[in-house]
Amino acid sequence: MRILIVSRVYTHPVDKGNSRAILAQAEALKSLGNEVHFLYIDEPHPKSNVEQYEKGFELTKQYWGDTFHCIRKSMLEKTWNYFVKKYVRGGVYWKANDYYPFHLSKYVRQLNDKYHFDACIVNYFDLSKLLTETDIPKKAIHTHDSFTYRDIVTNATKNIRALTPNEEAKVLQRAQHIFALQDDDAIFFHRLAPKSNIYTIYTTITYQAQPIAGNHNILFLSANETFNINGLNWFLEKIFPKIMQKYPDANLLIAGGICKGLQNNNFPSSIKLCGYIDDVPSFFQQGDIAINPIYQGTGLKIKTIESLSYDKVTIVHPHSTEGLFRGENLPLFASKEPNEWVDYITNVWSNTDVIYNAKQKNKEYIESMNAFILSEYKRFMDS
Repeated sequence: MRILIVSRVYTHPVDKGNSRAILAQAEALKSLGNEVHFLYIDEPHPKSNVEQYEKGFELTKQYWGDTFHCIRKSMLEKTWNYFVKKYVRGGVYWKANDYYPFHLSKYVRQLNDKYHFDACIVNYFDLSKLLTETDIPKKAIHTHDSFTYRDIVTNATKNIRALTPNEEAKVLQRAQHIFALQDDDAIFFHRLAPKSNIYTIYTTITYQAQPIAGNHNILFLSANETFNINGLNWFLEKIFPKIMQKYPDANLLIAGGICKGLQNNNFPSSIKLCGYIDDVPSFFQQGDIAINPIYQGTGLKIKTIESLSYDKVTIVHPHSTEGLFRGENLPLFASKEPNEWVDYITNVWSNTDVIYNAKQKNKEYIESMNAFILSEYKRFMDS
């Protein structure tokens, strides 16, 4: 099959889960023998993010090579999108077509005349209009999340994209095929789009065995998002001081875009901001324990899966296990009680057998999950 993936997010993954989810989908489809093209919708970015964006854009182009395509939004179009979001929709509830690029449908028709795609996959609800305006036979949406009442679910009112149930149903029913990232979303989408085929694809990820570090470092890799900062602050307030009392040599290593949001904090030397990183495996080699203390938000808990894939003993808030593959058998420790975190970390650092056992279970879990995901994509291809 020749497949076109359409996205407003580039595919160079460092700390953003949405980038990694799109790239993982592309890799999975390629591994099954498909020719996959990528259409990136470029738009003006804030000056504060220009350097990071330009780097990601160039790496995305390098990755895709001859199968990379791009359409650019003007500043005028982006300004119009912002005006609609803020003043017409009130900043919270969107309509399906509010952010749809003016020239996307025409551009895709031109691409299809040249390449004759067998399938088109759009990312997020705001590109779903394309599925009604293309002759590409298989039409799919990669949802990334459920957006119905997302403001209420996340208890947030700023910088949140939310839909009413009717609007999300409208979006989903435009697609013959719907890719959900977690179990709960798949069940919900079945109700909103009963005639569509639903696939739970989580996100494929490569298991990378790593040696035991044997130190007292704790690792956290994250994007600069409000929910991530809130979760980290919970860990810093409730847990890390107690760990420092027992292990004065303990360090918390923080990496990714979140460091930008934390750079003005007056942290002690035991909290190290590693910044935006390219070499993710090397970051994870610096310790045996990785955490995901995030207790808010929706979507796939990618930081949890990533920690398992890098062979770490993984400790999370229970929220960060919701919707994951084989959730009843996750090879990690989850608790919302700070003292239980401290006791478990003490056990890990006192007994290397705990680390060896975690590594074996991590490998089995990631391999099992990847096999299931590929079976879902095969089901899509055969439908």
